[in-house]
Amino acid sequence: MSIESARQSSAFFLARLEAEVARLRSLTYPGHHPGPGMWLDLVSGLVDTGKGYLTKAADPAVQDGDASLLVKDSEMIANHAYILLQKLDGTDADQIPHQIVGPFQRWVDGLGIGNTIFFRADHVANYELARFDLRALVNNVNDASQSLVDAAEATAIEGDIVSSPSEAPAAPVRVMPDAAGPSVTVMIFCNGDASQRWSWQTVVPGGTARGTGTISLDSSHRMFAESLLRACPDMKPESFRRTMRGVGEQLWRAAPSEFRDAYVTWRGLLGSNFPIQFVTEDPHIPWEMMRPDVNGLGADHLFFNHPTSRWPLSRAPLMRNSIPQGDVLSFVPDYNGPKALPSAKIEGAWVVSALGAQQMEAKATRGVTSHIVDNRSGDSRGDGLRKCTEDCLIRKPDEVS
Repeated sequence: MSIESARQSSAFFLARLEAEVARLRSLTYPGHHPGPGMWLDLVSGLVDTGKGYLTKAADPAVQDGDASLLVKDSEMIANHAYILLQKLDGTDADQIPHQIVGPFQRWVDGLGIGNTIFFRADHVANYELARFDLRALVNNVNDASQSLVDAAEATAIEGDIVSSPSEAPAAPVRVMPDAAGPSVTVMIFCNGDASQRWSWQTVVPGGTARGTGTISLDSSHRMFAESLLRACPDMKPESFRRTMRGVGEQLWRAAPSEFRDAYVTWRGLLGSNFPIQFVTEDPHIPWEMMRPDVNGLGADHLFFNHPTSRWPLSRAPLMRNSIPQGDVLSFVPDYNGPKALPSAKIEGAWVVSALGAQQMEAKATRGVTSHIVDNRSGDSRGDGLRKCTEDCLIRKPDEVS
């Protein structure tokens, strides 16, 4: 990627972070406590610092090598800002009541804690006082923006996060809280209707590696996804694997070239089954299905070779390692004739009997399904769909080949 393309990509990332900060500032926080606002001031300071780096990188008098370093520094700053935003999960008044903050504040005052504080709810049955210290971050930032300097001084650099149990049920579904996180996290931002900006961070031996890339499609994200899968409903069993391989390879070629190169490197460093987390603004393109088309690599679809997960970018700060228990709904289509999937029916029955799921009629149109999943209708079952493990239809090889 050219320096100018990388600069524009980083500028887009910072602009999205700036928009998210503006959205979070519009929320009501319990007890009108200043902590969340001061935390957002820190994030804004980081964003301003990153934007300052990009302004310098665009100066024609700056050498290409120095400009490249400035762009990389802006990407690093943007990633720090993103991590800080995640800490605000559960802090708004919809998730932690005003009535809880008052007693907590008296408790903090009684302990003689004078640091900057903010309160948040978590779906874990315990109370926690967590210390944060931003000195290392702020002291290592070159040419910090004035807004970052002011925000750091206002928070006195040190502070505490007070977490309390939210109104989750007493028996939450816990997803291996001591498990390591994904080796690769890919964030996908939509830049218009037909282009995307990718940013990834990889845990490699000795530290982390980061990269960015962009793509431009010939059609909209939705049309591209539909063109890939249009033949699936009428696909004959004997052509299933061949067609899916073709779909996966099309997705691989559509991904940023920088990502493809990085993936080959990761295979050499991390092996063939490292976990990958996609955090994407695009709900249409199934990047998890991409199949690396590299001679000698022996790779299959990503979701076959790797533990792969997908999360909407709009809810990125809400990512957590526990899922509050809600209604478990099972949608298992009842196909007839040559399209029948007997194993799917057996698994659907198991979900009902073993997990207490409610069997739903699987005849909803795409529009109705998205209406429920996005909870646009206000139906509480939308929360259940987001908060429970969805029923996956697993096709056995003898049913598809």
